[in-house]
Amino acid sequence: MAEILDHYGFTIKNVVHDPGRRFQHTYYADYDNGIYFDVSMMSKDYFDFVGKDILQGLSKMLEDGNQLLSQKEWDSFYLIMMPLPMAVYDFQKRFRDIPTDQVFDVWYGIYKRLDYSFGMWDPDVLDYVFSYPPDTPKPEAGENGLVTIYRGMGELSSNPDQAISWSTHPGNALWFANRFHLGIALVIAEVDPGAVVAYYPSFRNKNEVIVKPGTVQNIRSADMLPADQENFIKLAAPALFDYMRYGRQARKFGYKNETGFFAYHGIKHILRVLFLALVYYYSCKAELTERDKDILVYFALLHDVGRTNEDGDDNHGAASVSLIKSKGLRVKGVNLSKKDYRIAHPIIEYHCKDDGAGSRPSGIQKVLPGMTSTGPSAYIKSARTWTVWIEFDLTDLITGCSEPSLPGSFR
Repeated sequence: MAEILDHYGFTIKNVVHDPGRRFQHTYYADYDNGIYFDVSMMSKDYFDFVGKDILQGLSKMLEDGNQLLSQKEWDSFYLIMMPLPMAVYDFQKRFRDIPTDQVFDVWYGIYKRLDYSFGMWDPDVLDYVFSYPPDTPKPEAGENGLVTIYRGMGELSSNPDQAISWSTHPGNALWFANRFHLGIALVIAEVDPGAVVAYYPSFRNKNEVIVKPGTVQNIRSADMLPADQENFIKLAAPALFDYMRYGRQARKFGYKNETGFFAYHGIKHILRVLFLALVYYYSCKAELTERDKDILVYFALLHDVGRTNEDGDDNHGAASVSLIKSKGLRVKGVNLSKKDYRIAHPIIEYHCKDDGAGSRPSGIQKVLPGMTSTGPSAYIKSARTWTVWIEFDLTDLITGCSEPSLPGSFR
């Protein structure tokens, strides 16, 4: 490696290595010139095939200077020129060079791209960055003057008493808790509005709240039941017969297999929602009726029938209702009255909108919260108001559907 680097004007003295990382663990780090690149895979074979062109380009940059750094294009410098594992290192050496009206946004651009990074940040750096907050709205406080916030905890998460990233929506917090199948808890806390550094409302922005470290109060864990090996079978077993019975109908409504890295809303998504709806029903059967189950199944199978893209689309619920009515779509085995349809159709119409949008018929609150959450896992709300996390691949559990691809995966 030293010989290859030297040939192009680099020095082995700038190579840094983190023995705690399993991959992407070795980098060339030239802080003064703002040149960083991954050398974890560097070998003669790598150099002969692809490394030569990369090093030639970086060598020219070393001669000409890093234009993004010299022109102080900070966002582009950290996004384009900086390997993400080295961004924290560079920023914490360079943060005082960044104008105060930009320093938070530059920091946040790095922070939101990293997972489990809180322990990497120097408290003095955070204190400086947070002293120049962006102009964002403040989250709404409750009657006690405090803002209720939520945090999804994984096995690698920092302690909640020092955590800086929270959400005003439990659904967002749960998504993060289960992002890598390591969710262990949903934490609820409160914070004084004066300790909020930034707030990014809307579900797509994760309803994220950045707070000053150590300022959250009244920290407690939600009453939750993880769907682990111990609990999953007793939660899933009562729902399996109905899942197979109704799941066979999903393809006739036009849902396709998800293809592509960013495809989420195909047949597997529909089956996830169906399964969660049935687990919800059987978990709180004492409070729900067969009529409630029929509404849940109807919603689960038809809520995305009008979706035509993978973009953020606040109107695909309405499009689904329009398609249901124009084509007279019905779910075999589900018997709904006119009154039931007046409940089911608004649920479908508004499931893709932020809370509070439009009017909602009675019953929606107990049926819908978070149930159509996409991503690695989803959650449902039971009669005891605890949350169940589903993280299992049903293809290992269920056989007998009309097509092997039907059951799908929660990942």
